[in-house]
This record gives sequence, C-alpha cells and structure tokens, in this order.
Amino acid sequence: EIHHGHGINLTTQDKMEQNPIGMRQTGICIVGCGGYGAAHAASFNALDGVRLFFSSRDPAKASEYAGRFSGEALPSLEEALLDDRVHGVVLCTPHHRHAEGAESVLRSGKSLLIEKPLSRSSAEGERIAGAAGASKGKLLIGENYAFLPALGPLRAVLEGGGIGSPRAARAVHRKKYSPSGWRLDRRLMGGGLLADMGPHYLRLLQVLLGPVRRVRLDAARRPIEAMEGESEFELSLELRDAETAVLEVSWARDWDRSIPTLFIEGSHGSMSYVMDAPSIVWRRDGRSETLPVETADPLGRRALARHFLEVVRGESEPAVGVAEGLWDMRVVEAAYRSLESGIWEEP
Repeated sequence: EIHHGHGINLTTQDKMEQNPIGMRQTGICIVGCGGYGAAHAASFNALDGVRLFFSSRDPAKASEYAGRFSGEALPSLEEALLDDRVHGVVLCTPHHRHAEGAESVLRSGKSLLIEKPLSRSSAEGERIAGAAGASKGKLLIGENYAFLPALGPLRAVLEGGGIGSPRAARAVHRKKYSPSGWRLDRRLMGGGLLADMGPHYLRLLQVLLGPVRRVRLDAARRPIEAMEGESEFELSLELRDAETAVLEVSWARDWDRSIPTLFIEGSHGSMSYVMDAPSIVWRRDGRSETLPVETADPLGRRALARHFLEVVRGESEPAVGVAEGLWDMRVVEAAYRSLESGIWEEP
C-alpha cells in the first residue's frame, strides 16, 4: 500500500544532532533553468534560511536566473555536487535526463527533489530507486499536488464520513498549451500527456482515495499533431476506496471553471473543488455549504519547497518518495498497456 508520509517530529536538539544544516543557511541548487526551475526558485525565495544556486547546460541561463533570484550560478551539476555550500539539489531537467541526473546526485550523498515524473519508465525508476537505497541523501518527488491546501479539508470530510462511503470520483485538467522541444518526442517524454501530467492527478486521487487497483485508458488522442504522444486522454481507474474514477486531461482545450477540477461522490453526499478556488462545495442531506481553502499557496509549491528543506535538514522523511514515484510510473505503464489490450490492467 502507498505510504503518504506525514513527517517525523524531532526536538530542536534531535535536529542539531541529526543534521546541523537545519541550524544555518541551507544551500539549494536548481538544475535546469526553464519554467519549472523558475517556479521552484520563486518558492524557495519566499522562505527563510535558503541560499540558491543555479546550474544549466546553458551557462548564460544559469547566470540569468542567478541574477533574477538573487542566487549564484555554478558551471555544472558536477561542480554543484562537489560544492560544500550545496546541501540539496532540485532536478528540473527533461524526462530523459532524470535517471542519469538523479543517480549522480544520490551518489554524492546530497538530497534530491526531482520533478515528476520520477522517470520515463519503471526500469529507469528502478535504477533511481537503487541509487536512493544506497545513498545517505533522501529523494523527494516534486509532486506539489500532494501539498495542495485543499487536501486538508477534503481529507477531513472523507475521514469523518461527511459524504458517506466514496463511490465515484472525477478529475479534469484542461489548459491550452503548445508543447515544444523534447515534449514533442514520445521517446524523450516517456509517452505523451499521460506520462507528463498524469502523475499529478494520480497522486491527488490516491492521497484521497487509496492506491490504484487497475486502470483502463479509454482514449488517447493527438489534437496537437506536432506532438508524437497523446495530447488529450481519458483514463478510468479503480481505487481502493472508490469503485470508479475518471481522469480527463487535455492540452488542446480551454479551462472551463464551471467544471470542477475534482468531484467526489459518496453514498450520502459529494464534494467539488475548482483548482486554486478559495473554497470547496460540500453537499449532503439536500444542503450545500462551502469549506474555506487557503489561497496564499494555491498549488502547494511553497509547501513542497518548505518540506524539501525539512528533508534536507533531517527534520522529515519525504512525503512522496521513490516508492510512490515508482508506483505512479507503473500505473502509467499499465494504462498504456490497456490501450493496446483493450482491457483493464493492474499496475
């Protein structure tokens, strides 16, 4: 069964003995200076006690980000791993570079935050898992959806029986996006949109409704013709705590806020939530009420950054670690198999 990681409670003395990093400035090197690198840099910059470093295959880009986010550019990942000022690494490289980069970081003994997905395949994921098992560093998947502020009230209602027994769920992501570069190449991506965005919603659904039992990829379309893999898909799932769930994701359609990002129906009520909205709509017994959601960090990115600092400092175990990342890759692979077989497949 999937472990969701609630962290470890340590006293201040415990923290000092386990990892003195926590008592001084923590050096974080962001490797890969694209859009996700900028998002992570902004999140870390909002926290105290962080010193940022940047590394990119394009040195000019690393220098640009260092100036933009008040950090320091380093010549390469190899240099970052030899630098004692760097305590943790955030890997924001393309999918096909995840395995090699992750193995290098973990061999150095530094802790790693790796952007989802863990890898292009479960075989590559096993390589990373082996490196993580032999490393004194910790691996955290960059899965900010596991830190969404809406998760707290959603889980509280579910665990309190507020909608009765969960029966069905639906998650929808629609956002017009024009992929370019390596995202157009199915081999470099490790698939299509399912491999890229799928882990976000698989993790969200599993945090709330338990592990995936089996999947069926009902549709995988290519409305974006330049992209070799699917740019729109519909996935059916069976979860431990929900008989049926559907995940619909598209890079070819506009976001319609009238359609909930997440809808969960139970035997005695339902909940619906639109991503980054200030509330959840909870219906039960013919009545409807709204549950407030914190909006200062709507996508959970700052919470993810804060948690990684705790991991680096020895204050917490990774909430979404290599086991969860590898499991999600197996779910994605089972979905792709089902498209060929036409039947439900187990991870």
